Amino acid sequence: MAQNYIDNVDTEFLFYGHKYESFIMCVDAATDFLSTKRDPNHYSQDLTRYDKSCVESGKSYINNVEDNGNHTKPELKQIDIGQLSNHIQILDELITGKWLPYHIYRGLATNLVLIHGGVSIYKKSLATMLELYKDTVEFQQALQDNPNFIYRLKVLPTVINHYGKHYGYIPIDLQYFSPHSNDWTYINLLTPLSQVVRVEPYQGKPVDEVRQEFINKFNEVTTTPDTNIHVFRVATAIGKTELCTSLENVLLAFPDHALKDEVSTRMKVDHKVTPDTKDLPTEIKKKLDILYRIGAYSAANRFLGVSATNTTVKRYNVDMSACYNSNDTVLTTHNKALHYKEWQHTTIIFDEDPFKTILSNGKTTLTELRQLRNKMVDATVKDKLTHLINEIGQTDLNSHTPVDLSLFEDFEFIQKEVVDNCDNYSTNVLQFFQSSCYLIDKVENNIIHFGNRHKLPTDKKVIILSATVDEAIYRRLCGNRLRFYNFSDVQPTGVILQNATYSFSSSSLTEHLKDIDDISALIPTSSLPTITLAKHKKRLGELEVNIVDDMHFGKVSGYDELKGQDINVLGTFFINPIAIFLYAKLLDMSIDSYEFENQIVIHNGFRFRFSTYNNQDLRSIHFYIAQTELRQAIGRSRVNTERCKVYVYSNFPLPEACVTADEKALALDRLRRETDK
Repeated sequence: MAQNYIDNVDTEFLFYGHKYESFIMCVDAATDFLSTKRDPNHYSQDLTRYDKSCVESGKSYINNVEDNGNHTKPELKQIDIGQLSNHIQILDELITGKWLPYHIYRGLATNLVLIHGGVSIYKKSLATMLELYKDTVEFQQALQDNPNFIYRLKVLPTVINHYGKHYGYIPIDLQYFSPHSNDWTYINLLTPLSQVVRVEPYQGKPVDEVRQEFINKFNEVTTTPDTNIHVFRVATAIGKTELCTSLENVLLAFPDHALKDEVSTRMKVDHKVTPDTKDLPTEIKKKLDILYRIGAYSAANRFLGVSATNTTVKRYNVDMSACYNSNDTVLTTHNKALHYKEWQHTTIIFDEDPFKTILSNGKTTLTELRQLRNKMVDATVKDKLTHLINEIGQTDLNSHTPVDLSLFEDFEFIQKEVVDNCDNYSTNVLQFFQSSCYLIDKVENNIIHFGNRHKLPTDKKVIILSATVDEAIYRRLCGNRLRFYNFSDVQPTGVILQNATYSFSSSSLTEHLKDIDDISALIPTSSLPTITLAKHKKRLGELEVNIVDDMHFGKVSGYDELKGQDINVLGTFFINPIAIFLYAKLLDMSIDSYEFENQIVIHNGFRFRFSTYNNQDLRSIHFYIAQTELRQAIGRSRVNTERCKVYVYSNFPLPEACVTADEKALALDRLRRETDK
């Protein structure tokens, strides 16, 4: 089939919302007109007469083009086009004579007319293309279908120069016409990408409107009997937790005991709270911590049972039993809600994202497995452990291996050894034998990372409330039971001002803070309360950055003491790549590449440079974790409902943030006007 060079692209679709849409439509119509002429000596006069006739006839693509008053020829840029073609594939395809669709020639021509020698290279490329394809059946068919298409390509530079001189324009961005995403490391042929570019506008709704929509849907879900998994992505500070304080006969689960206990003080209905082991006697808690550390959860429960002669332990056991058997609303942790199977409630509500609880991970070492093997008296168990250790030693990082418990029918021997001598084991070794898969750390190859995918109960309604849940990931987790609702796109009452100059990842901060004396050049707002990476809190504090002591990335959920304050969020959170690989395996993702590199990506309505995975599934997990921590940290100020400013220092752009100078100026002006009311 012959290529259609006239109508193969919907111009209005490609350039809808583009600042120069009318200019492009004008160029297309004029090239169509001029392609019927055959005398280059009269092109200028022909176009002038054509413009006049268009204006008189009221054709919108002429009348809508704004004259910028610049009627001078633009200064041509000195650029080595041959060298540039080594980096931009679509330019290389033009130069080597590949037959391209019309809209690609048009896009390249708008760039090349602004480069010294660019028009000459464009014409030579057309000649090369004609020589290569003139005798092909497809090319002859194209000429028969549209005899003028070659002339149209030839007159493109003339038409573009004509209208560029009168109206002014910038060259079309490569993302609008190049099919090769690697080309987008340049904005256009003249400009390498060095900043974040917003490609989709952010459409946030007023907070009050989103809040009411959320309340209506939440009330509907909580009063309708079913066993589905209802996941709400809810913007911070619009009252998701408060809405739960009036619910009866539900299990409310929180990420930790601190948030659970804080919500208990706000409850409006009778309720019970699962106790925290921190209140147990020191020696008993120490023993419990060891049993939990090695993964001996059953042994920990038995230990609590036999320790009930202690009054505090007895009270703990009584309180836990009362919660397990109660029909009242019970407040507990994510871990207990997921792992205890006998709750009386028909509805479980997870406040905050339980992703890391559902997909749990841990680690042990080959050293401890060998130690365990050497302690085995039973020859069969010892042989099986030897076989397993040898197998692990030969495991490739790019594979995942299930741990087959059926090999260890006498697992109780292993468990007895670890529990009886728990002081000699420092890793979660017992849970390893109940994991779904493991990976070897190729940096520290003695370490074995393992993960497990826990199932949400199938006989209960599950509700998850979080500002950061990812729909695609939860579809993998929940399948057909998932019902997903998005109430996250709000227009913040305050403003989020993002500086995306540096990544401020852990390695980036290490480099920046190495020899710096004056932090104000790097972080102009350093006097504001600052949430950052745990590793760098001490050094930043030494540089007189106002560090928030009890918060850092990975530990920001639920805190409310910064409400309404101007704050800094400094850093881009990365987790161990091994954890990302484990999550991918536990989500049954098919991983064909583990390559990690600095590249151009499109995400959250932005095009930007970021160090991430080439594999789309790994990248989705990477981005999920990064934006979760940023949003949780930003949410501590309650910027969605409070007139405050959050300064974000990270090269991972968030759609609700103001990134460009114009966006920041408009947002700050709005905030000033609203504050003055």
